[in-house]
Amino acid sequence: NGQSPHSIHAIVEGGDVQQIGQTIFDKISAGCAMDGDIEVDALDIQGLPHQIFFDRPTYSDVYITVNLTKRPGYPTNGAALIKQYLTDYGLTLNIGQPLLNARLYTPVNLVPNHYITSITAGISPSPTSENNINVAYDGLIRIDPSRIVVNEV
Repeated sequence: NGQSPHSIHAIVEGGDVQQIGQTIFDKISAGCAMDGDIEVDALDIQGLPHQIFFDRPTYSDVYITVNLTKRPGYPTNGAALIKQYLTDYGLTLNIGQPLLNARLYTPVNLVPNHYITSITAGISPSPTSENNINVAYDGLIRIDPSRIVVNEV
């Protein structure tokens, strides 16, 4: 990943920058090099500052299209539920973890009484691919209801 030898490269989502820097300092071994673009001064037990480096994830906003056929008993709010379940699933993905298209079927199938004809996903609107979406080691997939389209027939 282009990391310096004998170093750490922390990719951290969320949290207070100063607290993250102090936590990294408190946990690393003495003399360990660090990579990252965010620089924070953390204090040792004598109150002396030490430069700590880390990065935030590189986000990949994903667009999803679900095509399905409704069956009797399909809820009137089925599309909204599907969007919420897909968004919730996105929150379970870790930094560096790809979006596997086949895994999108599980949250969609939490809504009863339909069958899926296709699910496509991509990093641009109107996705047409059923392929997985890979991210770099520091990448993080983001799924948002505003980027999900549910076509019900």
